[in-house]
Amino acid sequence: MSAVLPASVAPRPHDRSAVRALIVDENAATRVAVRGLLQGLGIEQIQQAGDPVRAIRMMEFEAFDLVLCEASFRSQMDGSQVLEYVRTRRLLAPAAAFLLMSAEAMRSLVASARDWQPDGFVLKPLTAAALGPRIEHALRRRAIHAPLFEAADAGDPEATLAHARRLAAETGGSSLELLRWQAKALIELGRFREVREVCDRALELRVDLSWAAVALAHCERAEGRIDEAILRLRATVRLHPAAGEAYDLLIDLLQEQGQLARALAVARQALEQLSTTQRLRSLGEIALAQGELEQAESCYTELIRRTSSSLTRSPLDTCMLGQVFVDRGAADKALRVVSTVEGEVDLPSRALAAAVQAQAHVVQGDPVASEAAARRAIGLASGSEPSETVLLLVAHGAFAAGLHDEGRRTAERAVALRRRARGPGALARRVLTEAGIEPEAFARDASPLPEPLQAAVGGGAAPVPGAAHAPPVAAPPAVGTAADDVAQAMASLHRARFDDAMWHIASAREKLPSNPMVLMAAVQVHMLRMRAKGFDDASAEDVRACLAELDRQIPGERRVFPSVQPPG
Repeated sequence: MSAVLPASVAPRPHDRSAVRALIVDENAATRVAVRGLLQGLGIEQIQQAGDPVRAIRMMEFEAFDLVLCEASFRSQMDGSQVLEYVRTRRLLAPAAAFLLMSAEAMRSLVASARDWQPDGFVLKPLTAAALGPRIEHALRRRAIHAPLFEAADAGDPEATLAHARRLAAETGGSSLELLRWQAKALIELGRFREVREVCDRALELRVDLSWAAVALAHCERAEGRIDEAILRLRATVRLHPAAGEAYDLLIDLLQEQGQLARALAVARQALEQLSTTQRLRSLGEIALAQGELEQAESCYTELIRRTSSSLTRSPLDTCMLGQVFVDRGAADKALRVVSTVEGEVDLPSRALAAAVQAQAHVVQGDPVASEAAARRAIGLASGSEPSETVLLLVAHGAFAAGLHDEGRRTAERAVALRRRARGPGALARRVLTEAGIEPEAFARDASPLPEPLQAAVGGGAAPVPGAAHAPPVAAPPAVGTAADDVAQAMASLHRARFDDAMWHIASAREKLPSNPMVLMAAVQVHMLRMRAKGFDDASAEDVRACLAELDRQIPGERRVFPSVQPPG
């Protein structure tokens, strides 16, 4: 799904003599044959690696423009894992292409690698007639889209959207790939009306796009129409059994609704279709949350086996297996398992290992050791950016050690990572329930925002004229009183998180709509957001409304803001 470039913007064909290529294949004869094909295509700077680990080490120390990698190796690290490692650690430049080679046209192979964005698949035996156009296409596409890929890798949805729209304008706007990038960025930004517009354009070009169906389900989720989103996603996975992103969102929504058994069933279905480490982890976590400990142990044991000789090995998988053993009452076994992680430099892994130790010491009847391990886990988690799962299990360890306040704060931090979720996930529900906390206390407030804030954050039925900088619909977790909301809004402002500040102040105004403290805080949030993002009419109108209400509350006839009138 690459862009079709008009002659005015099409780049010149690559100078193939300048392309630096790496061939990764354990068969020496295959490497020689592929090298000959590349030389026949004009590519002269060619290096070879006979195994995945050597290839990765070469990419760590040298820049390559093109990688041709075998999909299946006798070692436990396959081509998809090489691609995962390369992409997650950004070992290739945005303009570099990565192609997988395989002797078999297997749907499961294509599906398992799709999450890591390969630039193509080529079937063996290779021929110059087949390989040449694939390489040229991949290198041209990468060169054209390099700024977009760089912005996406940097986690900058605004820049990703800008590059995707620029390229679409230059290429006539008919590229499904660029429309997909726009939808993805707009979802991150919470601009769901625009997501629908992009999906409508894409579906006019092709009616069976799984990514467009998933994007529309995101819209329905944001609008609170969860049942419709679930129905759409179920239909999508029936039509597209390898649509990993559809499974992921469906599992999330079912967890938020408390339908944990159904979420577990979908995770099993996803693993049947996509036998990847990512799917194993998802199933293992949901099984753990559901108390399906035999299933969870099987998943994490298989993960450790699959990745033991791979650079994608994660000590977190070992810690999760330790958590399973704690839950099964095998404290000694859990301690032995996580002791292997103590030398890791990865702080989240060490935090999770300490959390497992805290729980194991409780089982063994040693509260002093349990509290020490729980405090160590909290400290390690505070000094890093762990995942939601790690934070929840650190909270679990704190609760087990009797550190209730610390556990609750850690759980709040974990739930806050689920940016658009309207409720805690399966693991959060289990951790909170076992700690005596009602999971619904951590749910987002799904009620509509008051006008004109609803328009300012991208909700409501009609767009606001001039509101060109609408912030994302990304509600942070609900907090207690209006004063708590105001404090959270001010903290968000200090971190330049203007969108979160808007949500917190909206929550405060729903609780105390005429409170002077809340009104002044709303004015401050709007003014600082417009200072950073630019003027918009909706925010300006709300500032006027707040000032008019403040002025109205002053006794007597004299007014501080005589020129400000209440709207309407």
